[in-house]
Order: sequence, then C-alpha cells, then structure tokens
Amino acid sequence: MTIIDDENNQAQMFSDDLICVGEEKDVVKGDADGDGKVTAADSRFALRMAAHIDTLTGKNFICADIDKDGVITSADARRILRKAAGLEDIK
Repeated sequence: MTIIDDENNQAQMFSDDLICVGEEKDVVKGDADGDGKVTAADSRFALRMAAHIDTLTGKNFICADIDKDGVITSADARRILRKAAGLEDIK
C-alpha cells in the first residue's frame, strides 16, 4: 500500500514488517512523531488522532496504525504505549 500525503510525500507499508518505509527515512512501527523511537509521546499522538483532535498523514499515519486497519484508534495508542513501556513487541 502506498499513501501520498498533502505535501506529496510517499509512505509504504509492508504487511508483516516492523519498519515503515518513507521517502525521507525509515521509521519504527509505532513511531507516530517520526523521531526514530517509540515513546509515550507517540501514544499521545495516536490517541489525539483517535479522538479527532489531531491529524497524522503519510508515513506517520502508517506507523501509528498498528493493527493496519486504515484507522487510528485508542487500541493503536494503547499498543504503542505498551511498546514504549517495554511490555509489548509490535509485529
């Protein structure tokens, strides 16, 4: 699947990979803010997306969509937080 955001950036997701491949750099699955690591801040971004407060696009959206259903939900945010805390490995 390829997603192109409003700024014409491309992001691709390969169904079983941990890495999301973007045009600029590779980022880790769950890394919603694109800083290269999964932290509680990524969970916060995903939760704000689920509540329709913020919008994620392109590779950030793909990397926050943990269950790969095309929608960011509180379940995605929960799994990101569990990964940040070392309680879950996202595959």
